[in-house]
Amino acid sequence: MATTTKLQFVDPSVAFSQIDPSNQMRLVLLYSSSQNSITCHLNVVPINDPPPYEALSYVWGNAEDLRVLTVDGHAFRVTQNLHAALEHLSLPDGAVRVLWVDAICINQGPEQDDLTERSQQVRLMGRIFSGATNVIAYLGEPYPYLFESLEFFTVAAGGQQSQIDQLIQNAACNVTQICHGLISLFNRAWWNRVWTVQEPLRGRKVTFQLGRLEVAAEMIRDAIYNIVTSNVRTPSAFAELEPTSGETLSTAFTKMAMLSLSYTGASLLNVLGAFRYRDSADPRDKIYSLMGLLPDTEHIVNIDYTIPPEQVFQNFTLAWISKYQNLKVLGHLHNPERRVHKKTPSFAVDWAYRPSIQSNGALHNRSLLQNEAFNACKGSKAAWHLESAGQVRATGFIFDSIRDIGAKHVFEFGSSWATRFKTLEEIVRIANERTENHQQTPEQALTTIRHTLCMDCKQEAGVYSRLCGKDDEHILDVWWEHTFKPSSPAHSNILAGEGGPIETTAWIASLERSFIFTESGHMGLGPDWCKPGDAVAIMAGGALPMVLRPLSRRDGDTLDGIPTFEVIGEAYIHGIMDGEAFDIKGRAECDFDDFCLI
Repeated sequence: MATTTKLQFVDPSVAFSQIDPSNQMRLVLLYSSSQNSITCHLNVVPINDPPPYEALSYVWGNAEDLRVLTVDGHAFRVTQNLHAALEHLSLPDGAVRVLWVDAICINQGPEQDDLTERSQQVRLMGRIFSGATNVIAYLGEPYPYLFESLEFFTVAAGGQQSQIDQLIQNAACNVTQICHGLISLFNRAWWNRVWTVQEPLRGRKVTFQLGRLEVAAEMIRDAIYNIVTSNVRTPSAFAELEPTSGETLSTAFTKMAMLSLSYTGASLLNVLGAFRYRDSADPRDKIYSLMGLLPDTEHIVNIDYTIPPEQVFQNFTLAWISKYQNLKVLGHLHNPERRVHKKTPSFAVDWAYRPSIQSNGALHNRSLLQNEAFNACKGSKAAWHLESAGQVRATGFIFDSIRDIGAKHVFEFGSSWATRFKTLEEIVRIANERTENHQQTPEQALTTIRHTLCMDCKQEAGVYSRLCGKDDEHILDVWWEHTFKPSSPAHSNILAGEGGPIETTAWIASLERSFIFTESGHMGLGPDWCKPGDAVAIMAGGALPMVLRPLSRRDGDTLDGIPTFEVIGEAYIHGIMDGEAFDIKGRAECDFDDFCLI
C-alpha cells in the first residue's frame, strides 16, 4: 500500500464514490463495533432530499495519532479522537446509525479534484448541519466530577432557587467538585475549535456526548441562562474558586452563551471578531467555517482551498472595503510580530492569530463601540485599488505624527495597582512638560488625559456611549479620584460605584494600546507597536485615525512616486474623532491624497 502524507487521512486504496459536490453528499452507515473494530459503508444522497441522519461535531485531535477503520471494505485512517467518537456512537445489537462526518464524507485528498470537492462541500456545511435530525457534539471521555456538575446543571435549568439550596445543603454535595466539573466541561478542546461555532448553531437539536453519556445542550443552555441572569443564586464558592486550568466559570459560561446568540442580521466581520480566539487546523477555515452562519449576500469571498492563507486574508480585507466602503476591518489588526503568516501585507488582517478569550471579548466590544461612536473621516467612502501583489492605492491625508510614547500597555490586564499608578503618573508628567509648548494649562491637559483614557465614552448596563453633559463629567471626576491614588481602593468598589461606567471603558480602550503624544500637541491611544515618527492619518472611510509608518522605497519600486506606508493600526486621538481634522488642516470633506500601502 502506498504511503500517505502526514496530514492525509484517506488511504489511496479507498475509492471514493464520485459525487456532484454542489448537490450531493455522502453519509456514513455506522455498524455496531466489536473488539475495537469499526465498520462503515458510504451512501451518496441528494442534499435537498436526504434520509434522516445525524451530524457529528468534533475535534480531529492529534494528526500523528491515527487509527484504522473499515469503509466499504477498505482500510481508512482517522485520528484517535474520531475513532473513539465512532466507537461510542455505534449502536448495539446490529443496529445501524446514519451519520455525516466531515473527515469521511468529504474527500480530504490533495489533488485538484479533491480540493474542488472540499471547497464546494464546505459551502454547503450550513445546510448539512441544519438538515440533520441531531447534531452530536463529541467532547471526549467522561472526567472526574462530571456527574456532580450535571446534577447541578439539571437543577439550575429548572430555575427553582429552593431546589438549588436543597442540593447545596446536602451533606454529600461538594461545591468545589461541582465547580471543577463545570470548568472541565468547558475546558474541552471542542470549545476552542472554530468549526464548532457553526455546527451547533445551525442544528435543530444539539446533544453533547461524553463517552456514551448523552447530555441535552438545551439543558446546559437553560442552566447557564438562569445563572448568568441571576434567576438562581450560585454558591459564593463559585466566585472564590481559582482553577489551575486557566479556565474560569466566567469564560466557561461565555463560551456557552456565545452559542446561544442569534447572528441574524450580523455581518461576517462581527462574527469573525467574536470567535477569533477559536482555532482551526487550516487557517483559511477561520473565515470559511463561519460563512455558513450568514446569508449568501455576506459571502464576500469564495471558499477556495487552492489559494494560500495569505491570499485569502488579503482577499477578504479588500473585498470588505470594496463592498462596504469603510475600514472597519482594519480594527482587527494586531501586532505584526504576532502574525502567524509573516508574508501577509500590513493592511490585511491575519485571522490565524488567536488572542485569549478574555482579551478577544474586550477587543471585539471596542471595535463595535468605535465604529458606532466615531466619525473621523466625516462619512467619506473608502476606495482601495490593488495595484500589484501586496500593494494597494488608498486615499487619505497626514494629520500629524507621533512624538512621544507616554506609556505602553496603559492598563495591562492583571497589573498591580502600584504599576497602574506609576503609569498614570508618567503620563501626567509628560503632559505637564509639554503644556507650555502647546498653550495648554496643566488643568486642561489633565482633562484631556482623563477623556483620552476612556476614549470619551462610558458603559452602562452593557451599552457603550459617548460622554455628554455635566452628569457624565461628574462620573469621570469620581473615577479619576479613585484611580489616581498611590493606595489601592477595592476594584469591586470602583466598578460598583459611580466610576464604574468609566472603569470598564478605560480598560477596553487601553488594551494593546499605548498613550501617545503628537507633534502638534494632541494626546491619544495608539497601537502598542507604534513608534515616534509614525504618521497619524485620516483615511477615507475610516471612522478612526490610522497610524501609518512611512517607508523609503527604491525608485523603481514606488507606485507613481506617491508616499508609501505600512499600516500600523487604528488610534484614538482626542479632539479629532468627529472630523475636526479637516478644519484644522483646511481641507474639504473629500480632499484626500493618494497613498501606497504595502
